Amino acid sequence: FWKIFILNIKELSDLIILQYLVAKLIFSITLLLCFEIRKFD
Repeated sequence: FWKIFILNIKELSDLIILQYLVAKLIFSITLLLCFEIRKFD
């Protein structure tokens, strides 16, 4: 039981890290796009 529980925590933390990285990437792309649009304005 504990092995499965620990494994689930590890998968969950990996998922959280992945979501954080994706969110960071989307945020960076959004900032870049806004900057590009402002530059051409």
